Amino acid sequence: MDLLDDDTIGFTDDELVERFGLVDGDELRQRYTLAELVGLLGVPRRRVRAWLQAGLIEPVAMDQGTAMFGFGQVVAAKTLCDLADAGVGTDRIRRGLEGLRRWVPDADQPLAQLAILERN
Repeated sequence: MDLLDDDTIGFTDDELVERFGLVDGDELRQRYTLAELVGLLGVPRRRVRAWLQAGLIEPVAMDQGTAMFGFGQVVAAKTLCDLADAGVGTDRIRRGLEGLRRWVPDADQPLAQLAILERN
């Protein structure tokens, strides 16, 4: 399976888990490298780096100098892809998230939580 084929556009979170094998046995994998995140999303590395620099996603840990992302960040990055594909710019997303954090201060992963709310 080619991770960059056109079928990656518009997939749901459940399809993301199923399609890319984010499950090891019965457990969700806990950490993903930047390269794995880029491969899962099928986007250029520079796009993900721009999201990192803008503070839209953050690694959950560093492992020997390598940024590691959890499943929540994978979902958040997928949401960023959807927003970018809809024409929403990085600055607008950042401002919206800042407003959301003021409105819902306990939201630790607002993009992932928005994706869950949208789905439900």
